[in-house]
Amino acid sequence: MSAPAIGIDLGTTFSAVSYVDRGDVVVIQNNAGHEITPSVVHFDEDIVLVGEEAVKKRKDGAMNTIFNIKRLMGRKHDDVFIQQRKWPFEILRGSSERACVRVDAEVYSPEQISAFILNYIKRIAKKVLLEEPVDAVITVPANFTNAQREATRDAGRMAGFNVLQIVNEPTAAAIAFCEQNDEPILRVLVFDLGGGTFDVSIVEIEGKRTKVLATDGLTSLGGIDFDERIYEEALARFQEMGIKITGLDWTLMEACENAKKALSKRNSARISHPHYGGAGFDLTYSTFVELCEDLLEQTLTLTEKVLVDASIDEDLIDEIMLVGGSTRIRRVQEILAERFPNTKIRDDIEPELAVAKGAAILADALSKLSSDDASFAEEDTYPIISLIDVTPLPLGMTLDGDRCKVLIPKNTRCPFTTYQYCTNVFDYEEKLTIEILEGDNSQASLNNTLAKVEIGINPKPKGQNLIKVILSIDVNGILNVKAIDKDTNEEVAVTIRSEKLDDFEIVKMTQELTSIRQGG
Repeated sequence: MSAPAIGIDLGTTFSAVSYVDRGDVVVIQNNAGHEITPSVVHFDEDIVLVGEEAVKKRKDGAMNTIFNIKRLMGRKHDDVFIQQRKWPFEILRGSSERACVRVDAEVYSPEQISAFILNYIKRIAKKVLLEEPVDAVITVPANFTNAQREATRDAGRMAGFNVLQIVNEPTAAAIAFCEQNDEPILRVLVFDLGGGTFDVSIVEIEGKRTKVLATDGLTSLGGIDFDERIYEEALARFQEMGIKITGLDWTLMEACENAKKALSKRNSARISHPHYGGAGFDLTYSTFVELCEDLLEQTLTLTEKVLVDASIDEDLIDEIMLVGGSTRIRRVQEILAERFPNTKIRDDIEPELAVAKGAAILADALSKLSSDDASFAEEDTYPIISLIDVTPLPLGMTLDGDRCKVLIPKNTRCPFTTYQYCTNVFDYEEKLTIEILEGDNSQASLNNTLAKVEIGINPKPKGQNLIKVILSIDVNGILNVKAIDKDTNEEVAVTIRSEKLDDFEIVKMTQELTSIRQGG
């Protein structure tokens, strides 16, 4: 019998994997016996290490250790986010302007680095399942763009997975939550603050039906940003002691992260450095809050926006679900309790594992829908679930005068199809170029261009050609576009590829990946 489908939370700082076994969701432990694996890849002389083994190497080989790669997925090299941050490894311009990383003389795409992590996940899953898993659901932040979703799917393909679906992380968490829900209808605010991203969703749960009312997120806000604030404070404190630390000191960074965790239970935490005679200082909880208050405010601002987008009063929120390891930060729970004094905050669900568990439940359901094996009907497994997700960003097209026409608004339920007629704006054109956009700015040039679709037309005076443009977004949040000339019935159909790798590149990168010896 083949291995069951698995659910993968491919996180910025940590990843997790689980599967359904006769109705129970099982989280698979890694080679170190842990349920979450650091999303870190280290390139040694003749082997690639992932997880804890890679973390051990990071202090002495930072240039050969890649982490937070999720923040580079689907981004161009000149992306403002990439250029404004300091990275301890080299980032360079790859094909199609994509951001890539250099390790020694080799260049790797973010998809390849992610595939190393996924390969490790596949290997640890095989040890438990005794068969190599093939089918998988992989999660992404709710605010991931089309390009970032495609990049995640490509990473799965490189690792040899049949990616059943790309699903938003807060949505996956809500699926896991609904398994513990006894209420007939429950409206839940999913507050997902992970290591590298923040998402918030309003979800309505009715039995096995999970309906997302609204979602939003920040792909540049997570626990590592809190760590960096403490790190900057630590550098200043050590400077006052006459100790100047340059570059990224991983010993100190780990001490800062540990202090952050300790401050969730204590009012002060010691940050010291063994390389400087144990010199250090005490960081108080009040100082930590002061350092990070603006980051916390960003989460509340986005939460308020999602409430408005969902057209729901805060009094109608039944429960708040905490997801992501960073929700263990004491101040996060305090500000939510202050903002929603009458709403129950659920802290009984493991925040680091909820996303992987929900992905496994969805993977189990999807694999059974596509299976002809009648024995599934006799097993005590999860009933088929119903999932209604929404689009994270508006999608549209360019009109003359640098205007953007939104065709699929933000928070539209997926799947969804719509159309718009357009015409030639100049006399006797022989082709029409339709620019597809992603973003919420009324000025077209300030949005992200997903693709330019060209279709040949009969030369006619201005305004005489009629082209039907159909936009269709699937359950993975991936967009398909079709343009039809109403005169000739000629049509052009494309799946929006954005920065997506083509099939040749994926095959080539997969071959490169499989030729490298991997630890674990």
